[in-house]
Amino acid sequence: MSFKISHIALLLLGFLVFGCIDDTFDTPPSLSEEDLSATMTIKDFKALGKTRQSIEITDDVILGGLVISDDKPGNFYKTLVIQDETGGLPVSINATDLYTLFERGRKVWIRAKGLTLTDNNNQFYLDLKGDRIPDNLYRQYIIRGSKGVQPAPKTKKLLELRDDDIGTLVTVQDVEFSIKDKSKNYADATAPGNRTVEDCIGNSIIVRTSNYSDFADLPLPKGNGTITGVLSRYRNDLQLGIRDTGDVVLNNPSCLGGGGGDLTRMTIKEVRALFSGSSTSVPAGKKIEGVVTSDRNAGNIHSKNMVVQDETGGIAIRFTRDHRFNLNDKVELDISGLTLSEYQGLLQISNVPTDNAQTKGTGSVVPKEITVAEILNSFELYESTLVRLKDVEFSGASTFGGGPKVKDNTGEIVLFTRNQATFANESVPANAMSLNAIVTQGGSSKTMQLSLRNLNDIDGSGGGGTGGGTDTLSAFTEDFESMPDGVDINSNGWKSFIIEGERNWRVKLYKGSKYAQATAFKDKASNMETMLITPPMKLDKPKKFAFQSAKAYWDHDGLSVWISTDFDGANPGNATWKELKCTLAAESDADHAWIDSGDIDLSAYSGVGYIAFKYVGSAANSQTGTFRIDNVTFGDK
Repeated sequence: MSFKISHIALLLLGFLVFGCIDDTFDTPPSLSEEDLSATMTIKDFKALGKTRQSIEITDDVILGGLVISDDKPGNFYKTLVIQDETGGLPVSINATDLYTLFERGRKVWIRAKGLTLTDNNNQFYLDLKGDRIPDNLYRQYIIRGSKGVQPAPKTKKLLELRDDDIGTLVTVQDVEFSIKDKSKNYADATAPGNRTVEDCIGNSIIVRTSNYSDFADLPLPKGNGTITGVLSRYRNDLQLGIRDTGDVVLNNPSCLGGGGGDLTRMTIKEVRALFSGSSTSVPAGKKIEGVVTSDRNAGNIHSKNMVVQDETGGIAIRFTRDHRFNLNDKVELDISGLTLSEYQGLLQISNVPTDNAQTKGTGSVVPKEITVAEILNSFELYESTLVRLKDVEFSGASTFGGGPKVKDNTGEIVLFTRNQATFANESVPANAMSLNAIVTQGGSSKTMQLSLRNLNDIDGSGGGGTGGGTDTLSAFTEDFESMPDGVDINSNGWKSFIIEGERNWRVKLYKGSKYAQATAFKDKASNMETMLITPPMKLDKPKKFAFQSAKAYWDHDGLSVWISTDFDGANPGNATWKELKCTLAAESDADHAWIDSGDIDLSAYSGVGYIAFKYVGSAANSQTGTFRIDNVTFGDK
């Protein structure tokens, strides 16, 4: 393939590039304006690099486009972004004050021969052999055209963004800065700001702002609306770069919340005690905090409803619209002036705006082991709490949607399942087993009943810790192959807990093999700590424990191993932990190489034990190395 332009055009280009240069001046020269003809669209040009990471342009290619982002406000450093009708392309130039020549809307022509098209996971750049185009050379490649009009941004929802939009100007609709970021500025004093922007159903994108931009120290707006910027990709994450604060128009009410202020916390038990038998208002200035025990994704609870539990009890929440909160989310809820009322006998906080609630991380609730008779005899005490019943049988219906009864040796109670539940048509188990469920009430007769969150509640897999649905094991092996990829670990009796920061232990898949992984990379908090904890282990005789670890991108010693015999299965911060000595992947080991821990002697411990893999890191201090765990074994010594 070969691309040619006329000799006259080449001579003219040479005149435009070199005829006005005078190295005695500090400011860029004023170039003549010239309109040329593009020989290739930006979309077709980017397609040249699809099969390799970088490609040197050896043909006479001319690109044309309008400047959609310049370096005047400081958020696009030494970079021009141009766009034609087919796509957009950043151009990396080792020069500042480019806006004095190439302001937004300016037509630009690029003579690409000799330059390099670099591709990083569908993020394309035009540079010179992987580096910025030098200040003393860029004028021979980049030609200033006539003044034009900036292209209108494509208006999209977050879920509608595609790789073809990368490098172009887009406007995302119905978004706002996340609750955790709303109190921040666009960037930090000494580091760029990665601020999360979310829509009302939990989809997100990063808005990245340079700490050198002239709006870095301005506070983020708190409403909902639109944000315009140039779409880019860093590794697997889409990012949006705004040109200036005029690109952020958040004039509508928030849908995610972010309030709370100086509200006084009430326990859920105290809130329930306010109810007088008819609609009752909560005093002003009050909030509750707790963990979501309902699972909206399984469909066994209405999309506007949620159940929250703290250390004193549980309560149902009825929002004014569909909410976004998931099972095990920690939430803070502003209940000032809201109404306590009963619906079909179930006490709830009614008509709650979704922006009254905000997430505060994740947690878990250990279900109380109880009998059917205890529920029926003290129903108000247990209403909206998570309970566990052992050795129960089902009767009266063959499917969950048929409304079977749950019977133990003390009595029976209805198991209610909505027709919309994902498991409504599934057959009930034929044999005796255990289950976790939420105590609830409903129907015209205000029937006392139980409700499953999802089918993981059957046989106790939805619980946690001793007495919480996980059997104490005399031996086990774990290679993480049965756990879902890319999800925080919470299965097979294993639990992962965020102690500090935002990132958790997750299952990852690499070259056909799964393992547990922790890293502080992309964690937005200053410090991060997470614990991956085994199922409860029976230490009735001498036992041993072993595993393999691996590391990558070493920059700190972030992995350690601990044991506890008083962990309650839900609150690692309340337990006593002792560090175990073993061999761990170290700086001297090759990246991704699996290192045997050696047998860890547990003979000194008795009762029920838990082992925790603790990862600590700090994105603020560049301690973001990755650690992995696999092939865990526990058994007799």
